[in-house]
Amino acid sequence: MTDITNAKALAFLLATLPVFLNPSQSLGPQITLMTLTMVMVDAPMMTLYALIAARLRPYFQSPETRQQQNRLFAGFLVFIAVSLCFVEHPTLIQ
Repeated sequence: MTDITNAKALAFLLATLPVFLNPSQSLGPQITLMTLTMVMVDAPMMTLYALIAARLRPYFQSPETRQQQNRLFAGFLVFIAVSLCFVEHPTLIQ
């Protein structure tokens, strides 16, 4: 269900689905098989992500960790901003 509401996942499915379908055969069983395959792969992975997130939640909610995260991401954003100052864009060069 998550993939249906995710625009990137939907675009991926629409781009890759026709490659695996055989137009000379009935589409119903093919789409059913692909749906079951996706559910069998996606459900355990999403469950694993949820279990890992639940396990790491106390770590990421501690004030010390939040301060480290804030500093790390602030440094990353400053690095990106400074890097953008040195990018030569063809429309800006006269």
